[in-house]
Amino acid sequence: MALPTEFIADINSSKESWHIVARVIRLWKIPNFNNAKIPLALEMVLCDERGGKIHTVVRRTLVYKFQSTLIEGATYSIFNFGVGENSGEFKYSMHLYKINFEYHTRVVLMRDCTIPRFQYSFVSLADIMAPTFDNSYLVDIMRVLTGIGTEKEYERNRKKYRMNVMELEIDGSKIECALFENYLDDLNAFLACGNTTNMVVVVQLAKVKSFKGKVSLQNALHATKLFFNPDFEKVVELRKRLEENTECVSQPLSQIAEAPKMSPKEEFLTHTIMKTIEELKDSNEILY
Repeated sequence: MALPTEFIADINSSKESWHIVARVIRLWKIPNFNNAKIPLALEMVLCDERGGKIHTVVRRTLVYKFQSTLIEGATYSIFNFGVGENSGEFKYSMHLYKINFEYHTRVVLMRDCTIPRFQYSFVSLADIMAPTFDNSYLVDIMRVLTGIGTEKEYERNRKKYRMNVMELEIDGSKIECALFENYLDDLNAFLACGNTTNMVVVVQLAKVKSFKGKVSLQNALHATKLFFNPDFEKVVELRKRLEENTECVSQPLSQIAEAPKMSPKEEFLTHTIMKTIEELKDSNEILY
């Protein structure tokens, strides 16, 4: 007999048996520097037909069982999983709980699905600047790219890192977003295309940082994903509005001036928690 399908919004710790149908809207791996073939963990954000989202974790000892099955963008029937509290330094959904895959978890690919491929919960600058905003939650942002900083390279613990800052704007409000390493490569690859008019950027799962009253964004290691001028419905609508606004004259990307206060680079070095490989293996933020 087929299991009844339940919704992500209803998931809680009151019972052990749940069955959902959900699309993987983001999937990332926590790398294992001792064994490149087997990650330390797989993590996902799942979304169902009602738009409910939940963070999902496949711990280190079960990666071998699920990594060849799970694909970003695919939809699955999932049951026999564990439910835990959505805790940790950063939270990838607003749900009170998260899903933990177990040995007996079943994952069945669904061919026919009505769940949209791209599901985002865009927040406004007013939302993230509010005193009550909890910046442990990662956010989705859609804005126009208006400025680029100067790429920098710095060294920590004998390893070199690259970073840059992009300025994002919509309806007169601006915010800076710091990008490191591979995310900087994504930005540079897009800029090399030469199309800098009405460039809309979507940042999925960005960190919200605050220093001396200034709010900014930063990519989260592994989880963040960048989209440049994607064909999402809301992006298409925004670009059309920009093109139809005759009072808005398109300007070339500006060069972001150097700020005298602590830079994103310095903030990264002084405020980002650094861990060894052994600490990562035992971290509750990775292995739930």
